[in-house]
Amino acid sequence: MTKLWLGTPPREYKVLIDTGSDITWLSCKTNLTGQLQLTRFDPDNSSTAEIISCKHPACHTVLPSDGVCQDSRNPCQYLINYEDKTSTNGFYVVDSFPLMMNDKRNGRIDSTAKFIFGCSTFRSLTNDADGILGLGIQGASMVIQLYAQGKVPRVFSHCLSGKMHGGGFLIFGEVELPDISYSHYDPSRLHYSLSLESISVGGKTLPINPGLFAQSSYRGTIVDSGTKNGILVAEAFDRLLSFISKNISPSVVYTFDNFGYPCFTNDSLSFRDLFPLIHFNFVDGESMALHPTEYLLEEGYSPGFTCIGFGRSEDFTILGDLFLKDKIIIYDLERQMIGWLIYDCSVVPEVGFYPPSGPKSKAFISADLIPTLPHRMVAAVFLHLMFIYS
Repeated sequence: MTKLWLGTPPREYKVLIDTGSDITWLSCKTNLTGQLQLTRFDPDNSSTAEIISCKHPACHTVLPSDGVCQDSRNPCQYLINYEDKTSTNGFYVVDSFPLMMNDKRNGRIDSTAKFIFGCSTFRSLTNDADGILGLGIQGASMVIQLYAQGKVPRVFSHCLSGKMHGGGFLIFGEVELPDISYSHYDPSRLHYSLSLESISVGGKTLPINPGLFAQSSYRGTIVDSGTKNGILVAEAFDRLLSFISKNISPSVVYTFDNFGYPCFTNDSLSFRDLFPLIHFNFVDGESMALHPTEYLLEEGYSPGFTCIGFGRSEDFTILGDLFLKDKIIIYDLERQMIGWLIYDCSVVPEVGFYPPSGPKSKAFISADLIPTLPHRMVAAVFLHLMFIYS
């Protein structure tokens, strides 16, 4: 999670960072949210807010709409159904987004951008976030909107700390770091979809049909900060779990917790040391390593109860926060690549000029570092994260 400022005068909102969706939305004043303590967006309280009508060109092009536009004077409406069965609907608003620019040559420059987002009149999400920050691949994404106005390049990064009290940063701009691993994503897909080739455990490649990882309408490997842990396609999940259970101790039998994660019961303090290193290998030769300390869940379980943070799916593999934490993850939309590097998320890296293939690059910085309850260029936007795990 992070904080976002919108409107005139600017008001602060707490939002979930989601690279798996495009639309940013905030709870509105008419939102029915029970006992949740939320900061609601009210268009009447911002002098620069404007409701997007059905006749607005964006309503029929870059903005996913639910089709309720029988009268051009009506607000352009939206409906979002997420994979976890939650949903939200409402109407689109455009408002002023204050940018605190930090230019290496000219110092601080205050600027603004116009930002289109959803005003939610219904949400089934029960967390305490005011809304969701959409950083997906499509035209309504924040990074695409800011790029189109010449405010930032088409590249951003996040670093999600795995520490108990969270922390990290979100940067819009090119980071200057060596030894970053990159893999291409498929720009024709709706999400950041990498081409996974195989999974290796303890140096041995699991016998998984590579076709299960192939990109298609119903297959693929998605990088998604909005997914809490990780999800493996069914055969990969079964093979991985079988290999681990046979090799850590043939006598240990696993079960599943209430969330569908496989768990092992063992009172030995050294039991976790038996779990292997896992490599996710991509078709262009790069590999992402996952250590037991990264994929074994710790919070909420008794000392003798060890759970693996992988869910099972019949279709997709999703690299969620369990894969992304304690790494800097780079989303390079210009080169259509995802990069990663193990990194200390308490240290903000240098940012530099992006190759001049797009609008002129500038930067803005907005900082806040606050823990929260569990859930879930010269141009750099960086937002300190209130990150959440449970």
